[in-house]
Amino acid sequence: MSMWAKQKGFTIVELLIVIVVIAILAAITIVAYTGIQQRARNTQTLVAVNAYMKAFAQYAALHSAYPSTGGANYSCLGENNPDDFCWRRTGTPPSADAMDENPTLNAELRTVMGTLPDTNPTLVGGRNGIMFTNHGSSGVTLDGVQHRYFIMYILEGTGTQCTAGQPLSGNWATFTSAVPASGITNTLSGGSECWVALPNPA
Repeated sequence: MSMWAKQKGFTIVELLIVIVVIAILAAITIVAYTGIQQRARNTQTLVAVNAYMKAFAQYAALHSAYPSTGGANYSCLGENNPDDFCWRRTGTPPSADAMDENPTLNAELRTVMGTLPDTNPTLVGGRNGIMFTNHGSSGVTLDGVQHRYFIMYILEGTGTQCTAGQPLSGNWATFTSAVPASGITNTLSGGSECWVALPNPA
C-alpha cells in the first residue's frame, strides 16, 4: 500500500454535528443543575419558615403575645440578609422601602429557638429572605377572618406554589383563598411571594 494513501478522518459536517450534540447536552445539564440548586434553596427557606412558625407559636404560648419588634411593622428574620436588608432590596444602597433586620425581634426569638435559621439571600423580584409583619389593629381580612400577623417569604421559580397559602382573589383589604385562612400567594417575576397567616395570640 502506498504511504501516500488517504487516511480516513472526520468531515466538517460530522464535526459540526458532534459540536451541536455536545452543546445541547451541556445546556440540558446546566438547566438541570440550576433547577436542583433552586429547589435546594427553596427547601432551605421552607425549613427556616417552619422553624420560625414554631418559635412564634412557642413564644405566644409563653407570653400570650408575639415578640416585640420595637414598633416596626415589617422586620426581616435572621441575621444573614445581604447588607441586613431583605424585602425590596434593590440597588446600592437598598431602596428606601427595603425592610431591615430587627435586633429586638431576633433577641426575643433566641429565647425560644437559640440559633436563628439562615435565609435565602437570592433576590427574586427585588426581594429575598423571610419577614415578620404586624399589620396593626386593622389587620388583613382573609376569608372573613382578620389577621394582624404574617410570615412572608420568597420561593424561587416561575409558578412555584407556596406550601402554605394558595392563589387568591380580592384586594389589599380583603382576600379570598382557595384553602380557608391558609395564606396568600403573590406571583412575582421568577418566583412567588408567600404569606402565612399566624393565629392571633390569646
